[in-house]
Amino acid sequence: MWALFNEANNDARPLNYLNSISDACNDTDIKTIDFFTLNNDPVLERHLSENKIDFIDGFETGDDDNSWWNPRILDDRAARVRVLKLHGSINWFAHKDFALERKGIQKVLNTEKPFLAVQQDEVSYRIEPTVLVGTLNKMLQYSGGVFAVLQYEFFRSLYSSEVLIVCGYGFGDKGINIRIAEWLESGPEKLMIVVHPSEDSRGTSEIAGYWERWKQSGKLRIIQKYIAKLTWQDIKGQIRD
Repeated sequence: MWALFNEANNDARPLNYLNSISDACNDTDIKTIDFFTLNNDPVLERHLSENKIDFIDGFETGDDDNSWWNPRILDDRAARVRVLKLHGSINWFAHKDFALERKGIQKVLNTEKPFLAVQQDEVSYRIEPTVLVGTLNKMLQYSGGVFAVLQYEFFRSLYSSEVLIVCGYGFGDKGINIRIAEWLESGPEKLMIVVHPSEDSRGTSEIAGYWERWKQSGKLRIIQKYIAKLTWQDIKGQIRD
């Protein structure tokens, strides 16, 4: 199963409103779950960690006891759950560790700072988070660096799945929309479940031209709820129906 998750939150807010997500992860009927989120905050990871759900996100502990990006570990499915952040994260910082001669992306836990301050040879550096912002320029960066790997995993995971659950996403990313439309059109067994309080959340995106046809054919099912009122059984019932 593949899930596109895009639900914003700040660190002070209790996360029990996301219990449908942790309940899905604990359902032994589900072999694997990949969460692809367009948010750049660590809310989803925090919810999974608080519920003691193991997941991999492409980062592993290095020799310096810090977490560094290593996409090779994404092939390890010992953990049933993967979290991949297609637009990066506010706690990912791309820089060079001069002491260890390591250049890469470091994940810093429990930080609300908008940048990291690094000093080398009495020279201070300001390192910005690795995130994509803006409406039209994201696609230009999908083909390079860490984002190329994430887009590859997005494509590979999507085409190995038959069910896509979309929650909190307004279909505003052209690159994502094209992938979804191509996947849903690729076979009669493909199913997209959209969780949204409105029956029509397609907006004016590339998805709009397919929306009604997908609904009529049964390839698109809509659960008209906010995520705070959503249960995993709501979604599972739509999969089985």
